[in-house]
Amino acid sequence: MDLVYFLAFAGLLTFAHELGHFLVAKALGVAVAEVCIGFGPKLVRVRIGETEYALALVPAGGFVTFVEAASDGPLPPRLEKRAFDRQPVWTRALVVLAGPAMNLAIPVLLFAVFFMREDRFHPAEVGRAPSTGRAHGLLRPGDKIRRVNGSEVAHFADVQAIVAKHPEEIVRVSVDREGKELDIDVRAASVRTSNDPLDEPVGRLGISPRPLASVIGVARLDSPAARAGLRSFDRIVSVGGVRVDRFDELVARLSQNRGESVSIGYLRGQAPQPGPEDVAVVASLEAGLAQLTPQARRADSAAPDNADERARDVLERAGIGAVDRFVAAVVEGSSEWQAGLRAGDFVERVDGVDVADAEAIEDAIAKAPEREHTIQFVHLGQPREGKFSLREERWTEEGGRVMQRYVPRMTLWRPAAMPRWVKNEARLAHGLRRGFRETLHVSGLLMRGLRGLVRGELPLESIGGPVLLYEIAGEAGARGLAFFCWALAVLSINLGLLNLLPVPILDGGQLVFLVIEALRRKPVATVVRDVAAVVGVVLLAALTVISVRNDITRRWDDVVRETREIRR
Repeated sequence: MDLVYFLAFAGLLTFAHELGHFLVAKALGVAVAEVCIGFGPKLVRVRIGETEYALALVPAGGFVTFVEAASDGPLPPRLEKRAFDRQPVWTRALVVLAGPAMNLAIPVLLFAVFFMREDRFHPAEVGRAPSTGRAHGLLRPGDKIRRVNGSEVAHFADVQAIVAKHPEEIVRVSVDREGKELDIDVRAASVRTSNDPLDEPVGRLGISPRPLASVIGVARLDSPAARAGLRSFDRIVSVGGVRVDRFDELVARLSQNRGESVSIGYLRGQAPQPGPEDVAVVASLEAGLAQLTPQARRADSAAPDNADERARDVLERAGIGAVDRFVAAVVEGSSEWQAGLRAGDFVERVDGVDVADAEAIEDAIAKAPEREHTIQFVHLGQPREGKFSLREERWTEEGGRVMQRYVPRMTLWRPAAMPRWVKNEARLAHGLRRGFRETLHVSGLLMRGLRGLVRGELPLESIGGPVLLYEIAGEAGARGLAFFCWALAVLSINLGLLNLLPVPILDGGQLVFLVIEALRRKPVATVVRDVAAVVGVVLLAALTVISVRNDITRRWDDVVRETREIRR
């Protein structure tokens, strides 16, 4: 099947390229001599007008040839004017450009089909604004984003797309907060979304569309929440008979309480219980109702306006905090376990620094993953302190590169509330827009890669050849139609850009000659074109040798191992 996928890859890519030349030539009245699908001996030939259409034995690619007065000898009057070399420069340039243009246009459609499957999105609303993000303290959970830099946004993906273009720049976010419209300026952070050094950083505000669910943590055993029978990891489903799904909704309702008793509905996970005849293990949720009486607020004080202050107020007066600062699990025997950490412990400080949420805890550890950390926490209502180190892991990748990472062995839980979706009302327009943006993005990556090769920033070993293409085709085909089309789109962009390089035997080289002809008002001398063609052939031959050598080098260890296995 890998061979079939490879032939499909090569055939579709080359066929699309030649189809671009053919369609534009026909549209501009240029005489086409032959169109052949595939290579090798021709199985079928059909002539329609001046054009012969053929199907060859090997269904990979194809070619288009044009009628030319200089090479095809005396032509009938009806073809003389339509010969390719009798056309004005702009006509020939469009025909030459059409091949690479088709290779760049088809990916837009392939990507569009992929993105059209997105039929719903997260609303343009702030779900969380972690303390490590640039928007912390500026944007709040529940803020409805209306515009970003003056552009209307329909959903959260629109927000991300606009902000991504402005790393380390001030972004103006217009939000609806509790009925008031506010303009808030936030400097977007510069974030790398992959380990690829060619992938440029994008802008991020540090917000998430997924709010925390109304799952609570109870740190103090003497708090009103603990006395009411509430425990860490209980999910609150109602406050005073009013349903709540999000933690910010829970905080908003409790922050209005002045010390009155209020009923709290909750769900509590129970330990797995054996099923009938021990056939299955069943986990269950227990529903309960608690009467919570927060500590009274002073008569002259009002509920805090700031979201962070409201959360602190509820923690102090009711003993309820966000669950993401509570340890969900610890690997027994690990360094964290030996430091005294257990599931349900409330983390207050890491390395002497107060932490406000899970992101702050992880960020404090990640700043110096190799060294020992001090953690201060509350265990069963008692303050404790311990020291722990992350586990170091090392491994060797293909090529001998030694990799290293540090792994924490305690888990923090950030349960997300059920999403509120926005329906995609314009799937076709959305798909085409995203397809165009993705094509530009991939094109930019490939151009930066080419620039890196020319400047020596990337090694020649990164160039792949036919064996790599064969492997990509096989893997893409095995992973399904969607992945196959995605890989096909990326390789089509690669082929289109490659053909635009100013190498004489490529389309880009032909365009250079046409530009020179337009400036000099006469064609480039035949001897110059011939010499340039030879240089182009030598360059491509060298590139082919390098790519095949790289393919062999990549596969050499596998070949040696397979040979040894055969000998055994």
